Amino acid sequence: MDKWYKSKGFKHNPLNIQAEFKDILYGYDVLIEELFYRVSSGNIIFIEGDSGKTSLLYKIIENYKGKGKVAYVDCSKITEDLNIKQLIANGKKGLKAKFNGLPKKMILLLDNIDNLSDKNSEMIKYYFDQDNIQSVVMTSNSYKDVMLPDSIRHRIGNRIYKTKNLTEEEISELVLERLRYATFISESQVEKIVHRTHKKGLKVVFTEISAALLLMINAREAKMTDGIVNRLLHMPEDERQAYNI
Repeated sequence: MDKWYKSKGFKHNPLNIQAEFKDILYGYDVLIEELFYRVSSGNIIFIEGDSGKTSLLYKIIENYKGKGKVAYVDCSKITEDLNIKQLIANGKKGLKAKFNGLPKKMILLLDNIDNLSDKNSEMIKYYFDQDNIQSVVMTSNSYKDVMLPDSIRHRIGNRIYKTKNLTEEEISELVLERLRYATFISESQVEKIVHRTHKKGLKVVFTEISAALLLMINAREAKMTDGIVNRLLHMPEDERQAYNI
């Protein structure tokens, strides 16, 4: 499903829902200012929603650019338990970390955190109390579904922020932005696919667009055709499963 992009000059799949892209953020000015305030005030914060979470974290990173205060990790990409102490050390290793000590007032950004072990929960609280951690921002699709110890939920309190649902037009613009406004697929073709799928969530939209592009590559077409789009939208279920759609 994700091999189409290599033939179009992309190093990584731009339609991966968890790709590290600085997506367009529509109508987030107030929330961004609120996040900056909460982070600077020293809080544990949770951001939930279908899209925009990573881009909001990038705004926090940009706000502290060059100050060495922010440690970011995409928890969906690690196979072992988080090493909170190493995150706080922010690259310091061995004797340097031992003799210089851990930095103070670090900001931890834990993206796509499906669960947090009791061990890491205790480590976060410990380093928070020692002033090594100033703030923690966690993200996931759903706050109520994520596995978090009660002690962390208590510290989050009501500081739970939900990203807004994008409109159909905004999703189309996001797809075009991710594709760098490529000439191999038209705006109207993107809009047609988005119109049929946007109510199912951004992940489904990205999957459908990727499937259309894979069909295009398999058909040895240099550009998307309306016929390929129509084939995708009317594809039988068994064929859709073969394409992992």
